[in-house]
Amino acid sequence: MVVRDEGRGGTWFYEAVRSVADTAALFDDAARLESDTFSRRYGIEPEHVVEGNDYFRRVGRTAAQWN
Repeated sequence: MVVRDEGRGGTWFYEAVRSVADTAALFDDAARLESDTFSRRYGIEPEHVVEGNDYFRRVGRTAAQWN
């Protein structure tokens, strides 16, 4: 069943707010650490980011459109 509800989505855009080295370390640790260890280290829970966090700021959004 296809749901054509444009209110259910969209695309959010983010930019890094830390240095390139800090952001690279975050991604490296995300790839190698267990989820609970990563969350303790960075204070980021395993969930879909909407508002942003200490590493990424939301800077824009496009509304969903059925294609």
